[in-house]
Amino acid sequence: MSEVLFVPDSEVVYLDVSIGDIAPLQVRMEFSQDDESTSAASTSKSEPGFVVEYESAGGDQIAFGSSDEIGCVVMRFHNFNKSFGQTLQAPQTIAEFDSGTRQVYFLAAIYKFGKVSKVEFQFMVSPKL
Repeated sequence: MSEVLFVPDSEVVYLDVSIGDIAPLQVRMEFSQDDESTSAASTSKSEPGFVVEYESAGGDQIAFGSSDEIGCVVMRFHNFNKSFGQTLQAPQTIAEFDSGTRQVYFLAAIYKFGKVSKVEFQFMVSPKL
């Protein structure tokens, strides 16, 4: 699955990602930036950061697990704020299924235009063995 979204500042993206014959994987993407007054006073530029966290169906934070244990995959992008874009340099494993024999991978490129981010992303699934 590949998509392109335009996300206004302070908005959150919610997706249901269909993966074969299992229940859809719920995904939430959050975007944040350093406060401009803080970053302007700093002599070094803040580096972008990408974090993946997991919530159970009840909303509790859990460790990485199989897709049937994950209620929601939460992806947090911080300081992806370049108009020429910034990317994840390698596919990120975000979930497993079929007893851990198959993985769900994620790639993204994010472009910042004023108060809107353009997010190009792709979910990939490893083949059945």
